Amino acid sequence: MEEIYDANAEYYDTITRERVAGLHHVVADFATQIERDGAPVLDIGAGTGRLTVHLARLIAPCEVIAIEPTRSLRAILASRIADDDQLATQVTIIPRTLDVAIEMLPAQIGGAIAFGVLPHLGPLQRQQLLQLLADRMAPGGRALVEVMPPWTTDPVPMSPVADTTIGRHRIECFMQAQPVGSDQLRWKMTYRRTDERGLAVHEASADSVCWVTTPDAFELDARRCGLQLQWPAAELAMLTRGTKS
Repeated sequence: MEEIYDANAEYYDTITRERVAGLHHVVADFATQIERDGAPVLDIGAGTGRLTVHLARLIAPCEVIAIEPTRSLRAILASRIADDDQLATQVTIIPRTLDVAIEMLPAQIGGAIAFGVLPHLGPLQRQQLLQLLADRMAPGGRALVEVMPPWTTDPVPMSPVADTTIGRHRIECFMQAQPVGSDQLRWKMTYRRTDERGLAVHEASADSVCWVTTPDAFELDARRCGLQLQWPAAELAMLTRGTKS
């Protein structure tokens, strides 16, 4: 993870701007279902913190614990939090992967969000995530988890992801993927910054291997942990505590 995000940290907010904007109403709906003065709410894989900030403001004064292991993204997250006095007292950042962060979390949590995380979690880590929610969510607690496509290991041809202008520069992002075994894809991300003459100012690329998790597989794993599950959208799973069978 460090390699791919070190390569794209300066472009991360730019290329994900529309996607994050589209998630604002999803997080707002989620926030209405959280006890605002209850146990802390987790943002697992907080990235650069735009949704962390949005969530924290919606559920204030409830504490938010942001888990982000990647140094380059966490630096932006930490700056966002430090620049706001309220957020600086409300949000705690844990600079660890989820499997290590679990030991640093309180015995009870009010809920969690996890966007863009599952591709980075293998079967064991995915099980740890679900077990954490099953064991520590307070009664009535909810978790919103994004189950990102692609849901197959079919090759992905070189495709544009973003094309935007910042100041005098054009920023483009491309991605492609090849299968690795039966349940992983090796992604190659390429970033290009050009000036008004079309001349390259900066280019970067990075590879990462990500896991493929289908909605059906995720639902099966969740129910095995005793979690109840609904799908408010095709890629979004809402998890609540249930009774283990």
